[in-house]
Amino acid sequence: MSSAHPPRSGAVKPVAPIDPHAAPRPKLPFIPLLWAIALAVGVAHLPSAFRPHFEGDEIVFTFLAERLAQQPLHYSLRGPLTGSAAQRFIIDTWLHAATQGLTPEQMALARRDFAALSRAEVLYEPFSEPPAYAYAPDVYDTPLFFHPPVFPYALAAARALLGSAGGPLLAAGAAIVLIVLTGYLGRAMFGAGAGLIAAALIALDPVSWMCAERVWIDGPLQAVVVAAVLSAWTCFRGPTPGRAALAGAVLGLACLTKFTAALIVPAIVVAALVSPQRPRIRQVLIYLASAAALIVPWLIINRVFYGAWLPAARPTQWLLEKYEYVRMIVARPIHFYVSGLLIVSPVCAFAAFALAQLRRRRAILLPLAWALAYLVALTALGAAGQGLQLRYLAPALPAFALLVAATLATARWYWLALATLLAIAGAVGGAVTAAQPPAAEPLPVAINWLVSLGGADLRTLLPGMWTLRP
Repeated sequence: MSSAHPPRSGAVKPVAPIDPHAAPRPKLPFIPLLWAIALAVGVAHLPSAFRPHFEGDEIVFTFLAERLAQQPLHYSLRGPLTGSAAQRFIIDTWLHAATQGLTPEQMALARRDFAALSRAEVLYEPFSEPPAYAYAPDVYDTPLFFHPPVFPYALAAARALLGSAGGPLLAAGAAIVLIVLTGYLGRAMFGAGAGLIAAALIALDPVSWMCAERVWIDGPLQAVVVAAVLSAWTCFRGPTPGRAALAGAVLGLACLTKFTAALIVPAIVVAALVSPQRPRIRQVLIYLASAAALIVPWLIINRVFYGAWLPAARPTQWLLEKYEYVRMIVARPIHFYVSGLLIVSPVCAFAAFALAQLRRRRAILLPLAWALAYLVALTALGAAGQGLQLRYLAPALPAFALLVAATLATARWYWLALATLLAIAGAVGGAVTAAQPPAAEPLPVAINWLVSLGGADLRTLLPGMWTLRP
């Protein structure tokens, strides 16, 4: 039979010759390795439960959680906490903030003074007479707290169940979920090897490490954003009304964690376009209706009680005058989200190489759209006066991990070795900064150490980008 004709039915098809020099790729036990990474990182974050947590947002969320445990419908920072709720809040936040750097005798006096307090109002400085605002009044002294409700209520439940450790353990638990979901999403798009690499990268990412060590909205936001993308990817590959409703609900949940979760919509559109089985109009409508059923009622509540459909907390003149850090973030260069991320987490540079695979791997469009949407939107908001902080970029970091993983999954060993070193260097910066309780974003510890060997300093090389202290 001529080789020009196809083989007949039942005939044995020709097999490609085996390359004797090609090393066989071992089949990785995906699930055990993925959970080993996630649980190891979860254990590494456990000491955070025994550290003080008194960064500004941590104080606000701890107060609101205690308020909601007492009065579930009082979704505002106005008014005092009293009784045991006030004492828990004071001990977990104000007391730590007030006793940093004091001598043992001074700490004893401070503890006595705080123990005598029977109420706490987070909007005002403790012991101030007349009352002096601790937070910008036009942002925080409002009838309704400006962030959506998922994280504050989750934190209230965590503290009710686990006490003071509830907040840090919620953050550590969110990190475990983030790592697992990123791994599954990477496997679904690029294979098991890429999934494990993506999970390891997001586990070591310094911004994500900080989010897992702080009582912030950003860590849970990362996890639920990845859940929304993964559920959409899965839904569009086997669209049914039930899957569409579930995936839409996860998107709605992400937006009710923080409004910036809506920036994953371009990635979700790409997931539908690259799917081998395009969703029907009915499934798309069910998806959108399911998301809207969660989002729209909260928008209406905002409009009625806050006075705006989408409340936004911009750095006010009050904040600019009071805090050096706020003055710095609003004056950062417009390229900060790119340059700052590459300096803090240099392994992200490998994401650029994923562009070379776009022709043969259309799935790369998804994390690319995801990352670009956040970079463009947050840069525009920062340029408009919102300020630029790397933790605002946290929901996009799984997309960077996926792009890097797609590149490294087929790379030679020396590229993998280099990427591993760069990822560890970033993780060191995240871990070192996280150990400083009030620090609000990871510092470029490793790179600053390298440039210091030559007698230089990042504060002079890159003025206005970092203070190199909390």
